[in-house]
Amino acid sequence: MRGFLLAAGALALAAPLLAAPVPPGVTRGVFKDPTIFLPLRQYKALAGKEVGLLVPDVAAFMAHEGRSGPPDALAFSRAGGSYYWAYVPVADRPLINNLTVKIGEKGDRTRVYPQLNLANPATLRALGLTEFPALVEAHVNDGDGAPPDQSFVLTAVRRLDGTAAYPLRVPAVVAGLKKQHEATLKGRQKQLDEKIAEAGKKVLRDRTVNSPRQTAEITYMTWMPEANILRVHFRTRLTDASLTTIRGPGPGPFALPPPRGKLLRPPPPPRDLMVTVGVRFGVEVGTAYEVDRAGKLLSILDLPDRTFTEEVGGPGVPRLPPRP
Repeated sequence: MRGFLLAAGALALAAPLLAAPVPPGVTRGVFKDPTIFLPLRQYKALAGKEVGLLVPDVAAFMAHEGRSGPPDALAFSRAGGSYYWAYVPVADRPLINNLTVKIGEKGDRTRVYPQLNLANPATLRALGLTEFPALVEAHVNDGDGAPPDQSFVLTAVRRLDGTAAYPLRVPAVVAGLKKQHEATLKGRQKQLDEKIAEAGKKVLRDRTVNSPRQTAEITYMTWMPEANILRVHFRTRLTDASLTTIRGPGPGPFALPPPRGKLLRPPPPPRDLMVTVGVRFGVEVGTAYEVDRAGKLLSILDLPDRTFTEEVGGPGVPRLPPRP
């Protein structure tokens, strides 16, 4: 049921990470597989009705997967997989017209939806939802389900958290877990500073840190329907850097080769480009929490710390971001 946990003996391994006593009845261990701490393009077929989370503020997680969308868009999450974009039929100001959608868990049929918008606070307010994240029963493509894909049409929805069957209030639970994660980081600040300094020794050489420390966090949450468990993961990346801007020659990052069949002409004179070069280094830390449907915290899972270093740019060589 929870195959991503190590055996109970992992508690002893995680003990040095503790910033505060573990509450009674809560187990603490080490996350078994760091590669699934944040899923990467993992989709499953959806039945006609699915229980899962409608999640706000998904930009950071979507960027982790090389995806993007409007800043107010919400996504649907279940069973530890990637987020699904959810479209909602609307009567006016549609974002998309006449979208052909594959329906059925095999995707062997299609249906055309004439007017759709992304799930967001405005479109979901019309369906009776006003607070997020929310545990919901979602009707997928008019109850016909969807194949493994990045999106589906949310044609009806019913909130479940805060009911007799699911007493937990997801927004309050997630807010409390975020505070707990932040308190853990604060309690480990000295240890994390030492790890960042150790990573810096390998790459700084005669350079010094000259940029403010950057903190980037990705929050991932999902509902495990078979176990009726809410999982919330926080991954925090702390980065120091030594950067400088230099003037370097080169045609620029967007120069294109001449069209095929055209005579080659002498290249234009090099343009002066301002290029940022240097090094970034730091540490990634993470914590995962499991909460039952009554709102009781069951377990805390620590992601093993990972230090990193990365070169930035190069003498006169502008670098584009990697393709997702």
